[in-house]
Amino acid sequence: MATPSSGAISLNEMHVEVGGSSGSECSINDADIRLIANKSSGATASWNDYYSRAADFTTVVTVGGTNTSVTDEYVITTTRYRGYLNNSPSGASNIGSLSVSNDADYFSNNGFTDLMISGIELQTGSTFIRVRVSAASIANNDTAFKSVVIGSATYNRSDATYETSGGRTQWYWADTSVTVPVNDTAAFAPFAATGSTTTVVFRRSR
Repeated sequence: MATPSSGAISLNEMHVEVGGSSGSECSINDADIRLIANKSSGATASWNDYYSRAADFTTVVTVGGTNTSVTDEYVITTTRYRGYLNNSPSGASNIGSLSVSNDADYFSNNGFTDLMISGIELQTGSTFIRVRVSAASIANNDTAFKSVVIGSATYNRSDATYETSGGRTQWYWADTSVTVPVNDTAAFAPFAATGSTTTVVFRRSR
């Protein structure tokens, strides 16, 4: 569980949140404890800085790949998907899998329907990274998440477009720098190639 949101808070509660044993020796300057409040070594800190803090939520995506195609007269438009999709409203097939699907300290303990990137083949400016959760009206604040690291790329929640509809909540980012592959197997950054794994880390403190 995350640290308390108000009232009394102890160093032991912080230590347990980052995976330490209750009652074992620790200090406010330990690296793992500092991390949940995004504090550097020796930095001035208030006990209040440690309210509503949580350890990172890490899941590993076994990457899947699929596509959807639409024909308009003689033009075929193909959208490629890479990552994890489960009962997605995009119309694409379910793909990929997750090592962990939910965490009590993130997204109100709801699981994902999508952790993926999509883009239209041979078009620029059509690429979107999407995090979609299987619950409506998850709050758009740091208790959902503050940032997510997918592979080596970091995406801040405050930069995302936020939407709730159809019993789902989603955040997505446009990324015009990514090249859309012309198949369902090649790497599609920030996700690795189909069948490989990509680590995804959600963070509440930074």
